Amino acid sequence: MSKSTIARGNAIRLNMIQVKLTPAAVGTTAGAEQTFSVQDIAVGDFVEVNCNAAQNTNVGITNARVSATNVLAVGFSNVASVAETPTAGLYNVLITRCEDSPIPSNTI
Repeated sequence: MSKSTIARGNAIRLNMIQVKLTPAAVGTTAGAEQTFSVQDIAVGDFVEVNCNAAQNTNVGITNARVSATNVLAVGFSNVASVAETPTAGLYNVLITRCEDSPIPSNTI
């Protein structure tokens, strides 16, 4: 695909996939980044993640990033006074790849 004429972080790829994740427990009132193998993602991709099923009451997704080629890193937080395990199952992952990487600093 040829590049567009405007170099301002145009998306060259927008893809949604479903992946099965089995997170580990997150400690008492803590946050933890956990990594998962996901094919065809690259450092610099913008990713959004959400769980298809109801998440455990005290657990939230705080961040998502690509930490290495084919490695999805998801941050989970736990506000409970006991360890909690995020829901295992299908997660939606929206992947956006920028046409120019890194994104130009003049991007609005």
